[in-house]
Amino acid sequence: MLIKAKKNNSGKKLDKKIKEIKPVKVFKSGLHYGKVNWEDDPVEYQNNKRNEWD
Repeated sequence: MLIKAKKNNSGKKLDKKIKEIKPVKVFKSGLHYGKVNWEDDPVEYQNNKRNEWD
């Protein structure tokens, strides 16, 4: 989030705006780690996909 601060803003106004900022929800990737079982080797899969158009 971006807060525009003008020269004439007091410290109290800026503190109030900063406190109004809501925290951003963070994606917890650890919950999904290892859930998908790939049949192919990842490097081999990439090479096959990249050479698909040749």
